[in-house]
Amino acid sequence: MAHAVEANHTLCPLCDGEISLDVPDWRVTAGWRDVLAHREHWARVSEAFRDYRSIDEAATSLSIPREVAERVLDFLCTELCGCRAATCVSCLDDYRSEL
Repeated sequence: MAHAVEANHTLCPLCDGEISLDVPDWRVTAGWRDVLAHREHWARVSEAFRDYRSIDEAATSLSIPREVAERVLDFLCTELCGCRAATCVSCLDDYRSEL
């Protein structure tokens, strides 16, 4: 998967904007603490989702549970990029509305 920008950056799975993955644990709010356990998957989940346009296929390709992939994608789009926080879900394509 050739979408990674750098080891500590990736492209947002929804808007393709560059996002930094250099987030100190202490800056992640309590509601998102569970995604820290999957930090090593953040970039790969984003890349797989962008490649397959499916949460299920991305999770299968990475051999991780769908719930983990969905949670990581939601975190990347909502907290790190911010694009999901301001996007109307009904305006998104079907595969994106799952997030």
